[in-house]
Amino acid sequence: MSGLKDGPGPQSVLIDELSFAVRATKFRLAATLMKRTIIPLATEFALRLIRLIPGVTAEDLAAFFGFREAEVRVLIQDMLETSLVLERDGRFQLSAKGLEAVSPLGDVELFAAEEVSAQMVLDLIAFAPIEEAELDKALIKCVPELPLPDRQRAANALSEAPRAFEYHFQEWTQRFRKRSDDMRFRSVEDVQQIRSLSVPIAVPINYRLDEPSGAEADFSALRQIGIPNSRNTLIASLSAEIQRIGASNDADWSFKTLADIDGGVFNRLGLDDLSGVPSWIRSVVAAGTPDNDAHTIPILGSVVGERTKVGLVEWVTRLASRSNPGPLFWLPPQLDHWGRSVAFDSLVRELRGVLPDGITLLMRTDKSELERRRIVRHFGPSEEHIRFDRCLGPKISTLGALEIVVQPGSFAMALVHSADPRTGYPLPVGYLSTDAFVVKELTYYLGGLLQDIDSSSVIWRRAAESNEHAFDESMGSLWPRLTKVSI
Repeated sequence: MSGLKDGPGPQSVLIDELSFAVRATKFRLAATLMKRTIIPLATEFALRLIRLIPGVTAEDLAAFFGFREAEVRVLIQDMLETSLVLERDGRFQLSAKGLEAVSPLGDVELFAAEEVSAQMVLDLIAFAPIEEAELDKALIKCVPELPLPDRQRAANALSEAPRAFEYHFQEWTQRFRKRSDDMRFRSVEDVQQIRSLSVPIAVPINYRLDEPSGAEADFSALRQIGIPNSRNTLIASLSAEIQRIGASNDADWSFKTLADIDGGVFNRLGLDDLSGVPSWIRSVVAAGTPDNDAHTIPILGSVVGERTKVGLVEWVTRLASRSNPGPLFWLPPQLDHWGRSVAFDSLVRELRGVLPDGITLLMRTDKSELERRRIVRHFGPSEEHIRFDRCLGPKISTLGALEIVVQPGSFAMALVHSADPRTGYPLPVGYLSTDAFVVKELTYYLGGLLQDIDSSSVIWRRAAESNEHAFDESMGSLWPRLTKVSI
């Protein structure tokens, strides 16, 4: 998937948001900083005069400032206490420290040592500061972890930390000190590792609408932090993982099969085949917000993309407020990255909040124990969190680009995850519909997937249910409840 660049561009729309877990370590450092000190104005001007005329006397200073003898004695005492001035035979000149502190332009910068106990969280890829926002325990097994490109360096993180603190010192002071220009780094005396953590990083995927149009990973937020290019190693690792994400190779077949199921909804929305997706997306965005009274509206992007998410949440919420149409059934596409993001988890939480009967996941599976464990690990309930109330595993090996969400008798959503022509990144396009025929046919399609399985295909269910009850409830919801509910 070469060609992914920063975004968003001049005209773009969010079509996906990925999450990656980045290993990080929190350190405590005993460091010595140099803090700018303020000196009296007369002393500063005296230092400037001495730099311009080495060897001035007390009488010269008195004449320059117009001071009396007592006032000159106070000035000389202040100068000597700074250690910036030396007196020899009644004449004054700058010390080595003074020559360093007083610039050729006469500016005086005087710093005093300050010992601090600093804390910094560093990612173990770029060894740059990262937010101390640990990944939710319920998502640790779901969100993919970013591989470490240099495991040896990561293993030696304790010795790397002092250098990283010095390199990113200004970033640290800008965050934890009121005035970063008043501080300079001097040394690190000691460093201790407090704890290791897994930090989530979100990467938006935008679709550029201008030419050349296409899906682009947006690393602008990372590029704008701290020293320019300081996150390049992290960005390169993220980019490499994103480029491994590919679309299903049966998108065209899925598109044509969907047309057979729903009677050609895409055709009525102006999309005849997947070769026209770029221009179709531009026309959909140009059309603006769809009519709330429309029975079918076009959507684009994954379920966490800007337009699809807004439409899905709005429709589920609106319909749930009018009736209790039963559970939501969700058939995901056959894509390894699907559903494995913090944004997706947030969406599901929001949907379940307005769905008393919850969400039933129809997860594609090859019926192997290995695949069953993978599904449970990525999407199954945990003590801390339940995303999907039930999960059934029909054996499906085709139409991997097709994603369907149905609430029988209420509404349906269909997405075809095509491939972006320029980058190869999955580019979902689809629709939301309350058209009675469309909802009925997509409901029948999902029900048909369950006809050849039984209760042994229930991967998990609600605690109070048996496998048989969960399976019967799912079959019963997908077949008889086919009445239309107008949106």
